[in-house]
Amino acid sequence: MVSAVGLVNAQGGKAILVSNDSPNTTTVKMPTVSGELAIVGVTTGIPSGTVVFGAYQTAPDGWLICDGSSHPVATYPNLHAAIGNTFGGDATNFNLPDLRGEFIRGWDDARGVDSGRAFGSSQADGVGPIGIYDPGHAHGYVHCFDNEASAAGGGSPTRGSPRGDTTSGSGSNVSITGTIAETRPKNVALLPIIKY
Repeated sequence: MVSAVGLVNAQGGKAILVSNDSPNTTTVKMPTVSGELAIVGVTTGIPSGTVVFGAYQTAPDGWLICDGSSHPVATYPNLHAAIGNTFGGDATNFNLPDLRGEFIRGWDDARGVDSGRAFGSSQADGVGPIGIYDPGHAHGYVHCFDNEASAAGGGSPTRGSPRGDTTSGSGSNVSITGTIAETRPKNVALLPIIKY
């Protein structure tokens, strides 16, 4: 008797369940998983529309790269049923989300942290209020800078003029000269794919 399920070989629509502690085997009907070895419940039963990141450069069988491409509804009916035309399309074709070079943010869904966002919408990068601690100041206050000086002169981006001794301020016009074109966390580039 098989007491613990290990790997599944899903070739030909049948799975060979291998015990972790016994040479005994049994055969049961399972969905085909492109002849790959898979952990039970990881490769099988994944719903269409699921997005994951892979440590490979091409999409495996059953998955498409999230590159914004258009696909026929008739070719991928399950995927279209899951995501519809959220990312563009018409009655006969639909688009995949384009996640190349993007960070993923959880949909707010009325929580109020990222208000006003529609599901599946994109958001531009931005920089919030910037505070700079000035240890030389009599009170050690934080100075908030905006880009008023640069905006008025039309020159290259600068820190602008200090807005006064405060701990808050609008960051809508903040621009700081730097060596990169965006504000970003440390990250790793992987391939975004979607199950069809």
